[in-house]
Amino acid sequence: MTTDNTGFTRNITSITLACAQKLAQQAEIKARQINVPVTVAVMDASCNLVLHQRMEDALQTSIHVALNKAYSAVSFKVPTYQLAELVQPGAELYGIQHNDPRLVVFGGGFPIWLDGKLVGGLGVAGGTVAQDMQVARFALKQVLSIEI
Repeated sequence: MTTDNTGFTRNITSITLACAQKLAQQAEIKARQINVPVTVAVMDASCNLVLHQRMEDALQTSIHVALNKAYSAVSFKVPTYQLAELVQPGAELYGIQHNDPRLVVFGGGFPIWLDGKLVGGLGVAGGTVAQDMQVARFALKQVLSIEI
């Protein structure tokens, strides 16, 4: 196993605090560029919180939404925007969002896959869905070279 410039070891089963901090830092950079204060949550592959950070003036509700976006992305192993399609009437998972109050079915949550393994999830909340997705995607690209 080798440690790379993101501050964590490849081929691990979970994300480190150092990597989570870098993701939050990059998310904040993008959020400031687009003038949208956000909350960032990073969870490991077992849905344990690694980092939770709220920018000044971020919406109060964004605290729980960011956590739940990261949780949903890890739990279902897909970006939360993809869940929206699956929970519509007549769709495969219709109604599942009513069984788990933490499930978020709109954009801003992304699973983090490295070397073919789910290592965690990133949730961003505070702006519009499009803004949250933009901030999260920027952070993932800058820190992990992941484009979703």
